[in-house]
Amino acid sequence: MATPIGKGHRSLNLTLRKELGLYTNVRPRYTLHGYKTRYDDVNLVTISENTEGEYNGLEHRCCREVVKKYPEIAYEEVIIDNFCMMLMKNPSLFDVLVMPNLYGDIIGGLCAGYWWLGSDTKM
Repeated sequence: MATPIGKGHRSLNLTLRKELGLYTNVRPRYTLHGYKTRYDDVNLVTISENTEGEYNGLEHRCCREVVKKYPEIAYEEVIIDNFCMMLMKNPSLFDVLVMPNLYGDIIGGLCAGYWWLGSDTKM
């Protein structure tokens, strides 16, 4: 189910995601109480899109529009390299992360791999 590089045909992966309505990838990350990890009280959800951005060359920046309708939602845009540093230093700064597919895959893997290391692991 490879995604072809460049233009041409649409991958089977993208076709299945569109046909089945799998437009988002929601990944909760939280501290398992009673299991010591590097950070306590992590409760974070990453949300990334599955069918746009890098998959078909289209991207719609809809977060800005939604936040205009719901001013009670705290919203901040952060450059990805600075965000990664902030996330590793203090993941409890964040509750919900909404991002394009590529960043969602990278950040999701980063969260899964790093946070579950034991507290004695040095950075």
